[in-house]
Amino acid sequence: MKQYNIIIKRLAYLFILTIHMTIYPQNEYPPRIKFRHIDAKQGLSYKFVTSIIRDKIGFMWFGTQDGLNRYDGKDIKVYRYDPEDSTSISHNYIMVMLEDSKGNLWIGTFGGGLNLYNREMDNFIVIDPFGKKRTGIQFKYVRDIIEDHEGNLWIAYDFDGILKYNHDTKDKTYYKNIPITDTISTTIFRSLAEDNDGNIWIGTYGKGIYRYEPKAKKFIHYLNDPNDPHSLSSNKIWKVYKDRSGNIWICTHGGGLNLYNREKDNFIQYRYNPEIPNSIPSDYVISILEDSHGNLWVGTENQSLCLFDRKQQKFYRYIPSQYDKYSISGWSIHNIYEDNIGTIWIASYDGAVSYFNFLI
Repeated sequence: MKQYNIIIKRLAYLFILTIHMTIYPQNEYPPRIKFRHIDAKQGLSYKFVTSIIRDKIGFMWFGTQDGLNRYDGKDIKVYRYDPEDSTSISHNYIMVMLEDSKGNLWIGTFGGGLNLYNREMDNFIVIDPFGKKRTGIQFKYVRDIIEDHEGNLWIAYDFDGILKYNHDTKDKTYYKNIPITDTISTTIFRSLAEDNDGNIWIGTYGKGIYRYEPKAKKFIHYLNDPNDPHSLSSNKIWKVYKDRSGNIWICTHGGGLNLYNREKDNFIQYRYNPEIPNSIPSDYVISILEDSHGNLWVGTENQSLCLFDRKQQKFYRYIPSQYDKYSISGWSIHNIYEDNIGTIWIASYDGAVSYFNFLI
């Protein structure tokens, strides 16, 4: 009971810590931001942070290349793989996390497959969908996890394809016959998103993007056409994202940012152009988030964080500065996440965790 009370007090402290920050006036755009940081000083296991989530209890979870971290507002508990403990996390490289609609916390690792966190025992259950029945498929390298409107999980496994999985019924569908132009073994499945029609968008690294229509059971394939400025800007997809209005955004590695135009069934491209002030600062876009105020945040590789003004079609950058302790801490932004109290958390390759909270 005493330990439980300590945890509750620390979670309350975390709530206060994240909400009592500078509040900026509505007419200031782009807003000045006072970033705060979590790194090795607070006990973070590694500076390369891949994913962030706040669970239903209030803990912050940070996935890194070397361990899973749980933060209660004061202390960080690190979970690592232990070959002598079958209930430990299955791999130290954490790629993605998802808390589903039932409060289950899923952790996708890059080398140890899918894990389900057991809150009662404070340990992990490795989920191997096919067990001994699988032949030639590893299901160890998880790139992305989403939950659809029916409560099914969709899991992107690097070279192994896409799995639809229902944890309650144990029903599963393995999509190994995606109409790839080359062998599936050479295709990297990177990102997933469900649109408002229930279609699943599948981003690949090198072979463009697919829209799977479950009702028709068909795949629509989108590829870059160098002669068409309204085609997908690059076949190297890093992130597929649905915003609050149902728009589908595609982050590409080398082709900037794309917005799917549903009416015309094509794409609006946002590319870096040194001759245009406030164009997107890099064509290597690796993360995106629309926050609860409608701000669209874009994370790039090596050019840090941007705020996209959709009315003026301008991108405003936030970059690290050794002269400003309240600047953002990383140049490559892998993940952007907003929790339930409006705090924006930023995971970077090179600067651990930055976060801020403001009311607009």
